[in-house]
Amino acid sequence: MNSLPEPLPGWPTSVDYQQAALPAVRRQLAPYQPAPLPVPMEDRRVVGYTQHGGLMIPVFEAHAEPVVYRSRDLTPRPVIDPLAQRLVGAGACAAGVGWGLSEVINAAAAGGAGLAFLALLLLAAQFRGGTTVTHNVTKNITNHTSWWGKSSMNQ
Repeated sequence: MNSLPEPLPGWPTSVDYQQAALPAVRRQLAPYQPAPLPVPMEDRRVVGYTQHGGLMIPVFEAHAEPVVYRSRDLTPRPVIDPLAQRLVGAGACAAGVGWGLSEVINAAAAGGAGLAFLALLLLAAQFRGGTTVTHNVTKNITNHTSWWGKSSMNQ
């Protein structure tokens, strides 16, 4: 007694599965024969004739007319986009100009502060007054050279 329900109509049964599982050698299938396609005769050129079964059969041209394509541009492309190169160059130039201007402004500010400090020192020295003292120092040095390049110095 079979406890499985009956399959729906059109569904495969276990017998169908058993037949599908049989080896291909044991199944008898009809060989595939495709239907012949109509061949338009006016589009094909006859390039020769061959003998087959006592008849002369025409041999048609096997390829279509060649298609002429436009030649491709094979010039090498740049690795980096030229517009991107110009933008990077402009950015680097702007950075260099900005840095240079900052150096000039810093030098001018430091120079102005240095000149002001020097002027204040000169003014302070002039208003300080006082006497100038001059000291003269005299020093005698005697160098004695002996044999073999030895020398001694007296101060």
